[in-house]
Amino acid sequence: MKMTSFERQAYDWAIEQKFPSVAARSARALAQLLQREFVKPAEDKKAETDRAFYSGIRTALSILALHDQETIFRELVETCSLPELIEAAKEDGELEFSGLIRYGYAKKEEGESV
Repeated sequence: MKMTSFERQAYDWAIEQKFPSVAARSARALAQLLQREFVKPAEDKKAETDRAFYSGIRTALSILALHDQETIFRELVETCSLPELIEAAKEDGELEFSGLIRYGYAKKEEGESV
């Protein structure tokens, strides 16, 4: 049986710790567990980064909207991917709070109360 590099590392660790039976039977299971718990796919890391980025942008937009700074608001919106910004705001229920509805970048959802 050919092992992946991660499985090989798990196997070597089990041997070092004097668990040869564990190493022989469950290197693959141990590697899968370690990978699932400690290694996040690049897509997950990017999604977390994007979510944090758009959360910060929406906070800044809400402050600009609160102080009627429409020009700066629009300039900030134009630096972002508008579809991603709107999607993130919809997911978090912040279309109105962020000012995206107020300045016409998004429409109020049917049945949404403000």
